[in-house]
Amino acid sequence: MKYLATIQSHFLKLAYTSSWDSLSLEQQKDYLTKHPKSKRHITAKPTQLSNLKQQLESKQNSLDITSTPTNKDVDKLQSQIDTWPTNSQTIATSALTNLNKPNIQVLTIQSNNTLNSIAAIDTDPSKPYIKIKDIASNTKGYGTKLMKQIAQIALKHNKPIALVSMTTDASKFYSHLGLTQDPNNSSIFHWPLDSMKKL
Repeated sequence: MKYLATIQSHFLKLAYTSSWDSLSLEQQKDYLTKHPKSKRHITAKPTQLSNLKQQLESKQNSLDITSTPTNKDVDKLQSQIDTWPTNSQTIATSALTNLNKPNIQVLTIQSNNTLNSIAAIDTDPSKPYIKIKDIASNTKGYGTKLMKQIAQIALKHNKPIALVSMTTDASKFYSHLGLTQDPNNSSIFHWPLDSMKKL
């Protein structure tokens, strides 16, 4: 009889353990909330819904492509820029015309083959900073994404970023990123390396 009781308790433990592992994450959490002194711990994995959300977010991020356009991209990009609001259209066209100029790098962010943001930056090695000549965005949030890409380039060159003649709205936006006005020239704003490293 003694052995039978031991065998029976062993089978009960196995049955309970396998049933614990079959519970969902929410069910295990509920049980542990009701039984705080339990020695059990959560073994269930997140549900497929949260996994799908993570997959969707990673795919969305992979859809945003930062690139340097080539001459063959110009007509396609210009046709998209022509649909932007006038002010953004003017700046974006100016950025695109800088393609193939010495020391000028043109960057774009596209999502699903749609242009969201464009910038032209001057990476002249003789200058003590990376100068943003033109930057325009047609989609909320993409200006910040492009600024982060420009910051990576500036950090690679170990130079601060400078912007010239920003609009009042743009200066408010960039001030929250850490840009400061040059005390010697009020039309120039600098983005120090220390501020960029915090991104």
